[in-house]
Amino acid sequence: MSGNHFQHRLSVSFVPSIRASWESPVSSLDGMDPEPMAVREQMNRWLMIGVWCGWVFLGASCKNESLQAMRPVEHPPAAAATPAPVDSKAVDPSIQVAVAGATPKASPRVTPAVVESHEWKEALQLAFRERREHTLKYREMTVDSMTVVVRCGEALKISSVGANLDTPYNNPKGFVVVAESTAEAMLQNHTDQPGCAIADVLYWARDEDGQSDIVVRFGVNAGSPSTLWRVFDTGSFERVDPEQLPVRFFSDRLIRVASFFAEVSDEPDRAIAHIRAAEALDPKNVRVAGVKAEILAKSLPDDAINHLTDFMAKNGENAGLLGTLATLYLEKGTEEDKVKADQVIKKAMALDATNFKALAAKAERQRDLGDFAGAIATYLALDKVDPLNNTFRYNLAILYLETNQTTEALAQLDRFLREFPEDLDALYLRAVQKLRLGDHEGAQRDVDIMLKVAPESPEVAQFGETVKRARAEANAGPPVVPPSP
Repeated sequence: MSGNHFQHRLSVSFVPSIRASWESPVSSLDGMDPEPMAVREQMNRWLMIGVWCGWVFLGASCKNESLQAMRPVEHPPAAAATPAPVDSKAVDPSIQVAVAGATPKASPRVTPAVVESHEWKEALQLAFRERREHTLKYREMTVDSMTVVVRCGEALKISSVGANLDTPYNNPKGFVVVAESTAEAMLQNHTDQPGCAIADVLYWARDEDGQSDIVVRFGVNAGSPSTLWRVFDTGSFERVDPEQLPVRFFSDRLIRVASFFAEVSDEPDRAIAHIRAAEALDPKNVRVAGVKAEILAKSLPDDAINHLTDFMAKNGENAGLLGTLATLYLEKGTEEDKVKADQVIKKAMALDATNFKALAAKAERQRDLGDFAGAIATYLALDKVDPLNNTFRYNLAILYLETNQTTEALAQLDRFLREFPEDLDALYLRAVQKLRLGDHEGAQRDVDIMLKVAPESPEVAQFGETVKRARAEANAGPPVVPPSP
């Protein structure tokens, strides 16, 4: 629970994390060639679970409003020119994974197929609906995932879904090795359901700018290699040659892995290594530039500012990057920096008045100037730009409280906590407001969650005692006044 509740710090672009660990580490993978050892060694770090667990974000990154909105797409993109091949030599060798050598052999559990049957299409559509729900929410930061589809009698259903958060790849061979190794690990820990048999196994990786996912498909018929598909956001799909995957596909993966190390596992050196690898691979990528600045800002804010300034001098200004730059100036907090933030926000809004990061920076500056009504209006504009993005609702709740609008504040906290149910600051704030309104039982429910999230925290324990006393006093009722003699 922070002393200064309003959060205007910058953090890495919405890094999804799952508050669970895979407790069945893989020590060996039968049938695998020796080359992809790096993949096997990283399996113990993968967070693989049977269900999505709500794709919970870590509380440390919950209040980042400096996120660029990406609109859902309705149509697949027009055919593009053949992309340049990925140059693996341009990538930091310390992070390469299994990019050389033979592709892993299929084990008895993973027997790839290319049968294009009605059942395969049905399985793909079922998995697509599951994947699409999360893609609409997380866009380019949607993590790689593996879906196991089973047939139970006449019905197909999803048996399990796992997430691969931190294993990088930077070229087609590395991607296929990671996908097949993930399938191995997933199926070695898969529990067969009575009356059900595995129908398909699908590895999904996001290509946001291509408005699609790249899917490696493993079937249940032996003797055929794995197949690669592009599944568009509309639901249509087509076969794809792995050698023709665009550079952006691999740089996006490096961004996600860098974000994981920055925000989830707290390994800044590894985060920097991966984002620099992405930068080497795709030096003009705006998303790479933004995430690099956000990672640098944690310890080297001046370097982050210089990086964004240099990038835009070479490649042109971008509303989202300007929004990030303004937030960095606001974080420094000097009057000179605030003047610079004002100038940058003005440029960003002139370029794109609906850009999420630009609007977030504007709202933060309005609040800093004491224009609470203006800041509230700007945050509400964020809701129209990206109604699925709830990261700004905590700060909006603070503004409502500062303007004595408790009901509206609680509504925003409720929405925020539906997506980030273990955020201590938000739970504390909601519990305090419930106490003030006399909802002692509601306050206690929030305290119970806080105690599960942070059982060793003395602050939480002390607050819990305060709520306990308030409940006891409320249940005791008003003091009984003895009658006059």
